[in-house]
Amino acid sequence: MHKLLLGMTALVLGVLMGACESDLDRDDHKLATTYAGGGSKGGGRSYDTDRALARKLGKYIKCINTVANRVLGARSRYLSWVNEKKGPTCKERRIYDVFHTLYTVKACTRDLLLANSKKPSLPALRKAAVGFTLAVSKLKPLLDTAYLYYKKRRYKNDGCAQGKQLHPKLMAAWTETERYSREMRRLVDKHNNALKTRRMRRVVAKFGKTHPRYFLLKVIEVANSSLRVFRVQLREKKLDLKQLRSAMASFAAVIKEMMAGKPSDPGMTGYVRYQLRAEELLKAFEETVTQRASKKRFSRREKFWLRSRKTAHLVKGSYARVSKAYDRLVYAFNRVRIYR
Repeated sequence: MHKLLLGMTALVLGVLMGACESDLDRDDHKLATTYAGGGSKGGGRSYDTDRALARKLGKYIKCINTVANRVLGARSRYLSWVNEKKGPTCKERRIYDVFHTLYTVKACTRDLLLANSKKPSLPALRKAAVGFTLAVSKLKPLLDTAYLYYKKRRYKNDGCAQGKQLHPKLMAAWTETERYSREMRRLVDKHNNALKTRRMRRVVAKFGKTHPRYFLLKVIEVANSSLRVFRVQLREKKLDLKQLRSAMASFAAVIKEMMAGKPSDPGMTGYVRYQLRAEELLKAFEETVTQRASKKRFSRREKFWLRSRKTAHLVKGSYARVSKAYDRLVYAFNRVRIYR
């Protein structure tokens, strides 16, 4: 039995796009792989070599989706109340503790060391992973100290002296960690894109472009591209509705093709749920485009909901709702099973 798993959720969206950090599944760090016949048919590498590469990249992705995302989240939370250049005064209106719960640092470093030792050899990625491991190992004790300092309100006893001493060290450690993290993401994305291209060629060569196994990969690929457009545009001060509509239309087209294609595959389970989740994402895209086109502002209640990650997805037309719908699509993708 071949288990389909998508590992680029956080990498392609959460990492590069800052999407919500949903705890989808313990396996969502792995790469999507599908059986489409052995040999190098449809690609330059053999099927076995690509499977080895997918497993190797999965280790890096797992670390990125857990530790790297958490590091960036800690930095954002800290700078939400601290002036980056001046540092803390401990007289700010609101003082939050610092995220420090990097429970998976040891597991992450272990995975990176293991991935570095596996074939195929990827020297540049290996170097970035080693740099990230060293950087995050320096950052963690600083985060632990900062967490206790602000959580226990110890700044009231020393006039923020330790907070001011910690600030430049934290910023330097965050900068170094983020630098290696970005390089690691870039290289993983590069190798994964090539892997996905070869995988798609194998699927098309064996099953054609009307088979569920083709749409299983095609839909998630277009969803990634469309979501990237939405994420970028919704951050712009001057929104380009044409780009949003174009991205939505591209996704709508592939959904239409999927529904018109072969309805099922005896060797697959979970495909119907995957189709439903794809339609839900399309609906979320449509709601967002409609809301932005109308220029209607969110109500006071909706603004309140948007402040919390637990309720933000309830607001129609919000990016959080789109991101949540994408997460559900990925979850459904991860639950598809191929038996033959």
